[in-house]
Amino acid sequence: MPETLATKRVSLSASTLKLYLECPRCFWLQLNKKIVRPRGPFPSLSSGMDRILKNYFDTYRQQGALHEGVPFGVKIHEIATDPQGAYEVFQAGRQVLAGPMPASSDACGFCGWAKRQQAL
Repeated sequence: MPETLATKRVSLSASTLKLYLECPRCFWLQLNKKIVRPRGPFPSLSSGMDRILKNYFDTYRQQGALHEGVPFGVKIHEIATDPQGAYEVFQAGRQVLAGPMPASSDACGFCGWAKRQQAL
């Protein structure tokens, strides 16, 4: 039996699921056609710095230790999560991938720009 998007094992990151919530069409194009909407320079700069800092502090987390720059007595805060909601978004995204290209979100700046370019 040939593997299709409906039967294929799919791994979606949090940022990819966020893209699905922002614009189903951009999500579908990125994963099915490898057409990635452009990113501005500033978000990639801050996310790159975030990644570097996260990797650095993850080494301390793996050791169960705090970095010496973290003041003693810092309280660890738990962040509320919604595993069921995340699973539902994942399943909805998976269904979108297996179907035809969906409509874009009215709030998607990139799809709005693309529509204006076609109108010229």
